[in-house]
Amino acid sequence: MRALVTRWALAVALLDACGAGHPPESAAQPACRVKHISAGLCAVGVDNRVWCWGGNQNGRIGDGTRTSSAVPVLVSLPQGVSAVASDGNTCALTPGGQVWCWGETLEYLPGDLRPSPVRGPRKLPSSLERVTGIDVMQLEVTALTERGALWLWRDAGVETISADGPVKGITGVRSLAAGSRHACLLSSAAGKESVQCWGEGNEYGQLGGRAQPPDPRRDFSDKLIAVPLAGPFRNIAAGWLTSCAIRGEAGPGPGQGTVWCWGALWLGQPGKLYVPQETPVPVGELGSDNVDVAIMRGVVCARKEEGTISCWGDPAIVPAADGALIGMGVVPGLPAPAIQLDGVQDRVCALLEDGSMWCWGYFFEASPSDAGFATVSAWAAQRVHFPGCR
Repeated sequence: MRALVTRWALAVALLDACGAGHPPESAAQPACRVKHISAGLCAVGVDNRVWCWGGNQNGRIGDGTRTSSAVPVLVSLPQGVSAVASDGNTCALTPGGQVWCWGETLEYLPGDLRPSPVRGPRKLPSSLERVTGIDVMQLEVTALTERGALWLWRDAGVETISADGPVKGITGVRSLAAGSRHACLLSSAAGKESVQCWGEGNEYGQLGGRAQPPDPRRDFSDKLIAVPLAGPFRNIAAGWLTSCAIRGEAGPGPGQGTVWCWGALWLGQPGKLYVPQETPVPVGELGSDNVDVAIMRGVVCARKEEGTISCWGDPAIVPAADGALIGMGVVPGLPAPAIQLDGVQDRVCALLEDGSMWCWGYFFEASPSDAGFATVSAWAAQRVHFPGCR
């Protein structure tokens, strides 16, 4: 998502400064303060090292194995990183704009990414100009360059996609957002802001426009669909079968920072999530002055400038901590203001000003199962505990 030069930037600078005076932490101990997170269960410490945990059948943890882990595992990279994105694939962005990726058994080959037994991190091609943003979905990696160009890598070649250059005809890209099966971009080409989406299908209208039943012959992976929503925009999000955008100019003001969503939405009927919404509708329950938005299955969460987070969704999906069912409300229990928000299909996570990471939704924990983990749910925000940290 688009970096905001506000609370997030200031807090990250303070976290970096706090870590600068400390001796290097041992390879066995994660950084206790985090400066960037992914709800795919990865985090970047203030020491610029990346840690991942959770399910690892496809190698997304990055340790060269398929062994799942309930605790963070250090990813071996030759240089420090500033950001990470994980959802099937995992990619890390270095301060110099280079990209390293792993997971889904992907290995870079000329023209695309193809299945490979190699599961450790691999650097994307050196011909890629300096990258300022990354996001991932299953078997696809997206990158935004400092010139506003869009790059894609996939598990199979697509005629309009090249690994040796940016996607043709796409300029002025300001931010990217990827879900499991679709992605969206925010661009300001020709002085006009717009949101466009692409993906495997549009069965719930998540790409914008007319919803169409799933059909293997109907694929929108190489076609951008314009979303019928006028800017200006602050941010965008894509997740599960839903897309959202935050409308409004920067700064506070009446009606600024409202959340609009389209795709599979809950429209007030408990248990009935699969309601196609072909055109964006405002999520009035989330109010205004929002600066960030994240999506998990059946739930939309938004962060305000002051750092509070509110979520809205199907009460059948999101029980409150006391066992009651909720539709929307401020996330309780966070000990500090949030500076980053991220979501994947199973959970939403937040990075707080104090450098801690908190998540709610579905998680992994150690178990004797053949997969090495079990899925559990926690709807009150849970802090991620790194070994050796209090």
